[in-house]
Amino acid sequence: MIFIATASFPQTSVKNAARIYGEMKKLPAAIRRHGPYFKVESGQDIKMIAVYETDSAASQEVKKFLEKRYEAFEGVAGFSARVEPWANLPDAVAQLAKTPAGNSA
Repeated sequence: MIFIATASFPQTSVKNAARIYGEMKKLPAAIRRHGPYFKVESGQDIKMIAVYETDSAASQEVKKFLEKRYEAFEGVAGFSARVEPWANLPDAVAQLAKTPAGNSA
């Protein structure tokens, strides 16, 4: 399973966000991160995306861990973040097969 984290913050908050990011502890070995990647455009908020991959069956705990991690940025003016779980094709098909809507033809 993967989790996609998206965040945005004003360019005026970049130094504060970078300081907090630099103080964060390393991720547990069970969580692999791709990114973060940033989109910077003149006059626009900075946008960030990161993909977290885990083999852990404890997906709810991983999601809570990641959400808590982004809470460290609460003091950054204008910062907002979201963490969403995404499934690969086999897992998505399995999930759909378990739902009433997924069983209709």
